[in-house]
Amino acid sequence: MYNTFIYENPSSLQKDNTKFVPYATINVTDNEPSLTYFFIDEDGNPSKDFECKLDSETRMQIKKDLGEKLKAIAATNDEYSDDRLATLRAYLEGLFDKIIPPDLGNIIRKWDSEIIINITTNEQWIPWELLHDGNGYLGQRFMIFRLPRITRNNCNRRQHLIANGSKKKLIHIVGGGIGKDFTKKAKNSFNKIKKEGVDVEQIEGTRLIDLSKKINQGDILHFTCHGHVNPCYIQLNEIDNADINLTIEYIKSNEFEIKEDCFIFANACSSADASIIFGEFSNFGAEFYKKGSIFFIGTLGSIPTEFAIDFAKEFYNTLSRAKNIHLAFTETKKRMSIDGKIFINLYIIYGNPRYIWTIS
Repeated sequence: MYNTFIYENPSSLQKDNTKFVPYATINVTDNEPSLTYFFIDEDGNPSKDFECKLDSETRMQIKKDLGEKLKAIAATNDEYSDDRLATLRAYLEGLFDKIIPPDLGNIIRKWDSEIIINITTNEQWIPWELLHDGNGYLGQRFMIFRLPRITRNNCNRRQHLIANGSKKKLIHIVGGGIGKDFTKKAKNSFNKIKKEGVDVEQIEGTRLIDLSKKINQGDILHFTCHGHVNPCYIQLNEIDNADINLTIEYIKSNEFEIKEDCFIFANACSSADASIIFGEFSNFGAEFYKKGSIFFIGTLGSIPTEFAIDFAKEFYNTLSRAKNIHLAFTETKKRMSIDGKIFINLYIIYGNPRYIWTIS
């Protein structure tokens, strides 16, 4: 299994916003108990192999330790104290050194900030955005896009660089336990894109069978829901039970269909938390992407509801101006990182920045 990083420079973005020129590509082969890396430079020259030992037991321990730290982050709506932030940073610096081979790590540290990195992998357990290389969190230093590997049968729909613009419909799925005040605030997040001609339909406390009848009509699916792990699911209604809510297994099933090349924003706690399904790591973002979404925004861990809704509002306000999903995402992360909250590093995006998806 291969992971591919494509190192790209934003200065190479053409004026029509449709093309990026690669600087280098880094491939990672999962040869358990090792990860083997090599990169190809801008001239097409391959490097030597870089290897680090990382057996399955170590990977499970990393996920467990990181999960506990992410829960601790979400336990407060206030920012961490300086001491707690320093402890978290030290852990994530150590994790960078554990996952990234030393020589390759030195190369990454020399990369300019605000470059674009595409990470193509089916190894969803690696928290790329949270890793700290000593210069900063990778999710803040760089614009990271995750690209799960898809089957050959799905490759044709990924060939286009521009998704055709047309009037869009947004379906807002509000799950159980959100509360009236937060539901109203979340609904207001879409005011500006509604002025751009986007139709918005809101459904609350829906059953899974009813959701399945609705979602294939949406160009944008926005979830304002609580997320759960062990088992992993998005809570759609007041009944807190995985059997009647949205699970990764259900997304994989033939019963679940979404509109091809739709955009999905799962603003749910732990919506992108890696979960073991049939012995392999997977998550909602990867499965939505494989199912047909062109972009997916989610989170690596629990995020306080108020911050999550504020992020969504800022994103859609930016989208009304930028019109472009991935540009709106990167601008929103940059703008909301100014106040220094660690939560911003938990937001992730799946999709190819070469694809231009517009709201009109």
